[in-house]
Amino acid sequence: MALKDLYTHLTPIQRLTIARHPNRPTVLDHILNITDKDKWVELHGDGAGYNDPAIVIGIGSIKS
Repeated sequence: MALKDLYTHLTPIQRLTIARHPNRPTVLDHILNITDKDKWVELHGDGAGYNDPAIVIGIGSIKS
């Protein structure tokens, strides 16, 4: 059975459980996989002293 077929037959609560799983990769995981880790600098704050952990912004270079 293909993975696509498996996900097609999930109930809404099962989809929600997968989406909220604590071990699901985050955006930061993906960024660290495609960038040079020593050249990635994550930026924090909005200038007024606030930091929203849901927003990931930074400067880096993509692995070649």
